[in-house]
Amino acid sequence: MAADLGAIADRLFVGVMAPLVLGGPLRPGHAIGGLAALALNDKRDRASDARSTESASGRSRNDLALRVQMGRVRRARMLTPVDWLPEATAGDWALAAALHDVLQSANPFFCAVLRRRAAVRILDVAAATIERVPAPDTVGQALSRHTWLARIPEIARTDTAVSWWLGSHTFLGMEPPGRLQAWPDLRRVSVVRTARPLLDLQPLAVDPGRLDETVAALLARTPLTDVATCTRPAPVFAWGRTTLALVATRAGRTLALRALDRLPPADVDAVLQRAARDLLARAPQRLAEPAVALLSELQARRSCLKT
Repeated sequence: MAADLGAIADRLFVGVMAPLVLGGPLRPGHAIGGLAALALNDKRDRASDARSTESASGRSRNDLALRVQMGRVRRARMLTPVDWLPEATAGDWALAAALHDVLQSANPFFCAVLRRRAAVRILDVAAATIERVPAPDTVGQALSRHTWLARIPEIARTDTAVSWWLGSHTFLGMEPPGRLQAWPDLRRVSVVRTARPLLDLQPLAVDPGRLDETVAALLARTPLTDVATCTRPAPVFAWGRTTLALVATRAGRTLALRALDRLPPADVDAVLQRAARDLLARAPQRLAEPAVALLSELQARRSCLKT
């Protein structure tokens, strides 16, 4: 089991998490599942790592890990002056595995009558896994998790439509064969690439509403990311227990305010005012106090800057 978990963790790291942190194409593979996701941790397979340290692949893997760590520090330094971050925790790895499976559930491969149930099952297991991961206990943990998962709302699939004098075809998340793009002038070849956000993908084998709910639950487990990306089109930002707990602390509110300063002010105001109204409509005023305090402090900061 340890060797299997090590291989799964390496596949997850190289195919999804490293490009998510550093930028680049994400390449999810076979679904990881809940049991394996919850068993992964930052230790991975020490014996396997030790054996491969001297190999070319081992050195490449270590170089990638170092670059990811540096990328996470750069992300953190956008909000606070730090020079070091802890390795991803077991909860961070579980969320990464759940994200991997969420992406796999949206694979157009499953858009066939006999495959749809598999996609639904993958998404359901991912959602159940997310529910079992605890929120960060401290602001430092929230910052660390944010550097691991900050770019979730940026995930998109590039669809490529190729048309030529005899027909056309759309490649979903795949690069068209070179032969279709050959002799573009003679064959009147047109290539149009469109980036489609995860929650706008079509076709889907799973219910779009269920996919939206699962991504929202994932973001709720990384509350600094949730607040820092509140102007995203989907899933729509809403105050929840974890985000309120983050901004209820002085340090958490400071990080949230610094993250919000990086977003368009008008969009932030519209989102936070709407979210505060929704929260006050469904919860006692005392529970909404952290959200109201954040909004008030944000507006006060802007007033000071204007004067």
